[in-house]
Amino acid sequence: MRRVGLSEDDLPAAMVDGSVLRGATPRSVAEALGLTYRADERSVDLVVVGAGPAGPAAAVYGASVRNARAGLRNG
Repeated sequence: MRRVGLSEDDLPAAMVDGSVLRGATPRSVAEALGLTYRADERSVDLVVVGAGPAGPAAAVYGASVRNARAGLRNG
């Protein structure tokens, strides 16, 4: 956090293509990635972006622990 100049007030934060998103939301992460996010009444604990082996594995683990999800998609 110190290396990129983040404080606790900036959390949650995400890094996308070398840029730091302060106060990151699922929508801001999706927009930074060129994706769309459709909100519903549920809160989001975890956003996993990636189609490699680690992406689905992280999503399954996150869902089993938190029972919350966020879907980001192209278009």
